[in-house]
Amino acid sequence: MFHYTDAPDLKRDDQHKYSLIPSNENPLGVTEVMVDVGLESDDYFTETDSSRGIAIHAELANAARGIAPFPFLDPDLYGWRQSGLDKLAELLADGAVILGVEVMAYHPLYRFAGTVDLIVLWRGYEWILDWKSGKASKVTRFKLAAYDMILGPAKNGKQRKRAAIEVQEDGSRAKLIEYNTPDHFHDGNRFLSYLNTSRDRKTYGAK
Repeated sequence: MFHYTDAPDLKRDDQHKYSLIPSNENPLGVTEVMVDVGLESDDYFTETDSSRGIAIHAELANAARGIAPFPFLDPDLYGWRQSGLDKLAELLADGAVILGVEVMAYHPLYRFAGTVDLIVLWRGYEWILDWKSGKASKVTRFKLAAYDMILGPAKNGKQRKRAAIEVQEDGSRAKLIEYNTPDHFHDGNRFLSYLNTSRDRKTYGAK
């Protein structure tokens, strides 16, 4: 069974800023693009609003890697973690095979980077899954399409599927939000238009 691995020489800091080593090129990140064009709140990067998501993502990434839960997690986050753990267990019980966890990737043609939360082979398809410790935003569809492009063709030759997983504060069942209808077929092209806009803003200014 194949497994996705991080792109070589690609680094990311705690502000989701990427760099290529040793060239020191700084490719735009997927989330950075969405923030820059005004479709994602820049609160994403503030310590207060991102700390919960960072903690839950780390816990669920460890679980997917087979690492035991962190014993000193803030009790206020137990529900979100349990909701995610139950969903992960449900997927595995249904035959899902984990192909990659927190996979950083770089698109050499379009020169942008991103980190995919979870890649699984499930029900005959590769799935890109994005953990959400809240509601999936309206632009999650474009971010997932960007991750799809950045990974290249699916290894089994089929069209890859995409979904967000909304974990619940009270520990109840997580919700799988799919982005696989004909309405989502051109989401990758939409992201590329946002990428160009973001680059133009950085080159020529916002006004």
